[in-house]
Amino acid sequence: MEVRHTQQGFQLQALFVMGVSDNSLTTPWVRGDTCLTIWPQKVGLCGNIVQKREASILTIREYQDRDLSELLEVWYQASLIAHPFLDEAFLSQERENIAKVYLPITETWIYLSEGKVVGFISLIGNEVGAIFVEPAFQKQGIGSALMDCARALREELEVDVFKANRGGRRFYERYGFLLERAYIHEQTGQPMLSFGLRES
Repeated sequence: MEVRHTQQGFQLQALFVMGVSDNSLTTPWVRGDTCLTIWPQKVGLCGNIVQKREASILTIREYQDRDLSELLEVWYQASLIAHPFLDEAFLSQERENIAKVYLPITETWIYLSEGKVVGFISLIGNEVGAIFVEPAFQKQGIGSALMDCARALREELEVDVFKANRGGRRFYERYGFLLERAYIHEQTGQPMLSFGLRES
């Protein structure tokens, strides 16, 4: 299978996943840790599916313990850009919480480039608990690919974002999330916005 990764999404050239070859497939197909959902001119991929883009090999697969250090580095570097209003003490505590508290209770998918973690998304039920992309790989469709993966796994999605994180807000709004409520983040005092992506 060759999937061309473009700014418009994943263009399907041919299709195979563990024997699946029906190009009329329109609903999520899940088997093991692999899922595939196809829409017209767009494909959302999760798990052990290799994509070729120019000279790079790109893969989305489920998180494993050995990915922890690279995942944390992606989170930290992306957080410095998305959340410059958070102090180092808060980020240090969050780094510890991610490893010890959050990851053990989430379903996390990572985006690999040449075997290196460059992005990830974590789900707690229908909630997108985290989605981060390494700064050098941002604006290349990786965030959308990870969200496509989550969308293939869940009928509805919810996400909370700091109001001051304008880039994050734009990303969710472009993807189709709608604002549902606002509140104050207790730990930081920062305004928060809750978005939802609901079945129409």
